[in-house]
Amino acid sequence: NNEGLYKIEEDDINDLGYHLLDKKQLKSANTIFEINVDMFPESWNVYDSYAESFLMLKDIENAKKYYLKS
Repeated sequence: NNEGLYKIEEDDINDLGYHLLDKKQLKSANTIFEINVDMFPESWNVYDSYAESFLMLKDIENAKKYYLKS
């Protein structure tokens, strides 16, 4: 019985990450995007968002790595 269970989608997690970026909670956003990469490794978009959070953290090496992977 799946009654009461929720399904979390890639976009839901991504939206939370961008909400945290908007609030300047950069490390928390980066962690959320990392979770999204782990949950949806076939999606180019999760890597793009993860890269963006690294760029905002001024971690250019990881930003480049994940932009290329996206």
